[in-house]
Amino acid sequence: MIVWIDTETTGLNPRKDHLLEIAVVITNDELDIIDTYTEVIKPTRRAKRRMDDFVTKMHTKSGLLAALPHGKPVAEVEAEVLAFLDRHDLTKRLTLAGDSVHFDKGFLESRMPTLAKRFSHQILDVTSIANCVKRWHPKVADLLAAEREARGGVVHRALDDILSSVKRLAQYRHHSFLELPYMPEGE
Repeated sequence: MIVWIDTETTGLNPRKDHLLEIAVVITNDELDIIDTYTEVIKPTRRAKRRMDDFVTKMHTKSGLLAALPHGKPVAEVEAEVLAFLDRHDLTKRLTLAGDSVHFDKGFLESRMPTLAKRFSHQILDVTSIANCVKRWHPKVADLLAAEREARGGVVHRALDDILSSVKRLAQYRHHSFLELPYMPEGE
């Protein structure tokens, strides 16, 4: 099983900024979706006031800012995510997956430390794979990027973005170039 996580935050610094939304998607190794969880996290007034104009505009456009008053406290959301993973018997040494997921991992370590401890050191970062595809197979990368933009690109809502990441990895997997054997030069 693979556990995919995406977060929306008040900024980029996990020590100073706060979580606003989290989505968790569980897939099997074939990238079939098993279950999903998503929740808005109600920030403190201070955390909300500290958001810069760029972040405020982004979360206004996505509709997240309007949803914040209905959010739950971060500790309650962490407990719900842990219970969600427990229902699927996902208790330790999990692979964390997503786009630029080191960013999300930093916020989990800072704001949801009990959840962060469930994950192993291994990360499945779709952005890293995308960077390789872009360098080694630019035509495929351009085609998939155009498809992503046609679907609306990055929405900056946690569930939409993580489902897009799962789909993108499935598309990369589909292309046979990822299954070609390595052939050292000269052979």
